[in-house]
Amino acid sequence: MSLERLVDRQGLQVFYLAKVSTEQELSLGGPEQLRNAPGNSYQPVWVPIATAATLWLRPPGAAAALALIHD
Repeated sequence: MSLERLVDRQGLQVFYLAKVSTEQELSLGGPEQLRNAPGNSYQPVWVPIATAATLWLRPPGAAAALALIHD
């Protein structure tokens, strides 16, 4: 895994870009695992950066930051 730190132009927000091997299986942990139920389900998935840049992401501005680094 590699991690890259990105800072916005105003220096107000910091984003981290993690490059992770897709051979690893995703698993749920922590509070999300405890709250996971049929009516409250959380399923992590890998998506291409181009797709992620169009999603509703938190914190605000994360999608815009992804759009800037997308090739």
